[in-house]
Amino acid sequence: MPWITTAPTSAVKSDVESVLNKVRPQVIIHTASPIAMASNNSALYYAVNVDGTRNLLECARDLKTVNAFVYTSSASVAPRHRQQPRER
Repeated sequence: MPWITTAPTSAVKSDVESVLNKVRPQVIIHTASPIAMASNNSALYYAVNVDGTRNLLECARDLKTVNAFVYTSSASVAPRHRQQPRER
């Protein structure tokens, strides 16, 4: 089973497309982001968890072989805010 171990952000979307086109999976298990990230970088959290997930979903949709997409994440990947984060 092939694994993509880098975050599927826009910088590597073509890599995600390439792997999915080779493998043509029926199921994708996406774990979103590591539980502990080295910095409190909200732009990185957003890039991995929002942009990366969107890219992977778009690639899976375009491939048309994916029957199931399993997404898991954790609240511990997001920094604590007094206010709700805003979408970009």
